[in-house]
Amino acid sequence: STEMTETWLHNQIQTANQMQVHIFELLQRGSDLVQYLEKSENSENSAINSIENSSNLPDPNNMTLNWLKQQNTLKSDSFLTHKQRIQSLVEYLNDREKELHDLAIKQQRKLGQTLQINQLETECQQLLTYIANVEMTLFSLLKFARNLDEAEQIKKEHEMFKSNLERISISVSMLQSKAQRILYDKVII
Repeated sequence: STEMTETWLHNQIQTANQMQVHIFELLQRGSDLVQYLEKSENSENSAINSIENSSNLPDPNNMTLNWLKQQNTLKSDSFLTHKQRIQSLVEYLNDREKELHDLAIKQQRKLGQTLQINQLETECQQLLTYIANVEMTLFSLLKFARNLDEAEQIKKEHEMFKSNLERISISVSMLQSKAQRILYDKVII
């Protein structure tokens, strides 16, 4: 299941990265659209100002100017509404992107912890198997020597057994430290 967790973690990281790219593209499009609306609004205002500043206009042209001003006011209101909508959508996307990023990091940490726990379980199983083998060796050492050669052989086996017990003790301490780190990390998250 470690492989499954690693695959899941890899897929989660790829998905989060793809989502960030898409959100960035949407934010960029929104910003571009706001800038476009601002430029359009400014160019229409400058066109009306130039007509307004021309020399004495005959009455029909004044009516046209008034009509253009009314249309510009309507468009300006429309531009503001669209611009405000786009800006609020951009802000909303920006906020959701931050939340998504935070959730992705939390998920990656949890998956990382799951990986650590799976590895710890594997190491514990290996240690238990090793302990069982050492126990079998201990039971085989429970014999009496009939002569000096057997006594020396039993002594060598006893030294090997003692060395194995020391390794087991070190391995147990290491696994305890790993388990405590995993628990500590889990409390932090």
